[in-house]
Amino acid sequence: MPRSLKDNVSETATWIRLIYLIVYAGIFSLVGLLVILTSVSQFLLKLFTGRTNSRLKLLGRDLGIYIGDIVAFVTFHGANIPYPFSAWPSALEKPAPVKKTNTKRAVGKTKSTAQKSSPRRRKTVAPPRAPQAGESSAT
Repeated sequence: MPRSLKDNVSETATWIRLIYLIVYAGIFSLVGLLVILTSVSQFLLKLFTGRTNSRLKLLGRDLGIYIGDIVAFVTFHGANIPYPFSAWPSALEKPAPVKKTNTKRAVGKTKSTAQKSSPRRRKTVAPPRAPQAGESSAT
């Protein structure tokens, strides 16, 4: 049975989510400012010393993950409430991206064997050559 508009409007969880949305809009702005400051700092370090700061690299990575968590939460893509209402995100907590394997080659192999095998190089085929002046176009 579909819910009525009155039921939807009176649902407390939706209004709490609105409060979170407002809070995270402010946090998103502050984190964006931190990303800009981190980027400028890294640029200046690279310009004057020739190197970047490894701690600032880690901070930038974690800020990127945090921004992703905020966006996922406020767009209802995820239900996990980001920091400060949960633990600070870290790349160590995120699963490593899964490598795509060629399913034709992986048939009959175990998962570990398919992941260890190296992909084949594709053969390049030259496009057909247009006939030159004076040549016959029939083959």
